[in-house]
Amino acid sequence: ALWVGGDGGVNRLRPVGAWETFGAREGLSSVFVRTLAEDHDGNLWVGTEDGGLCRLRDGRATVLDSLRGLPSDTVQALVADREDLVWAGTTSGLVRLRDPAVAAFTTREGLSRDSVFAILEDRRGVLWLGTNGGGVNRLENGPRVGANPFVDILEGATLRAAAILDRGADDTARIGDEIRNHQHPTLMQRRLR
Repeated sequence: ALWVGGDGGVNRLRPVGAWETFGAREGLSSVFVRTLAEDHDGNLWVGTEDGGLCRLRDGRATVLDSLRGLPSDTVQALVADREDLVWAGTTSGLVRLRDPAVAAFTTREGLSRDSVFAILEDRRGVLWLGTNGGGVNRLENGPRVGANPFVDILEGATLRAAAILDRGADDTARIGDEIRNHQHPTLMQRRLR
C-alpha cells in the first residue's frame, strides 16, 4: 500500500484507486504528520508535529507521547531497522522502541545535538542521524552503557541543518545540508564507513 502523511492525517491508496484517510477519529493524536515508517509486522508508525508517535494497526492508533516516555511530542524522523527496532528522531533526542520499552538518547549519551530529524540505516545496520546544528552522527552496534556510541562524521562542521537523503548503490550517503551564512542548500556525498 502507498501511505502519504501531511497536514490532514495519513492517507492510504487502496488497490481500487480510492484514498482512505486516518485522522483523529481513528485515534491519531495529531493530524500534522511529519514522518512515516512501516515495521516488519506491518504496523505503520506515524510521527507527528505535536502529538508524539502513533502506531497504526488494523485501522486504529496507539499513542506514545511525552506523557508515556518520549522526550518530545514532535517526531521528525522514523526508521524501522533490520532488527525490527523502531527509531524516532525528535526535537529532544533519539528514541529506540523495543515494544514496549522506550529508551531515549540525548547529548548526555553522546549525540552532537538533541534535535534529530533524519535517520538512515545502511546495509551493515549502521544508523546515520542528521541533527539540527550538530552535523551527522553515526551509531554502530547500538547504544552501550558507559560508552559514547555516537560518532560525528562531520566534526567541526557549521551545519544549521542536515538531512540524509539516501544511500547510493556504492554505499555513498548523499547528505543535503544548509551551511550557515549561505542562502542555497548544497549537496555533498560521503562514503559510508
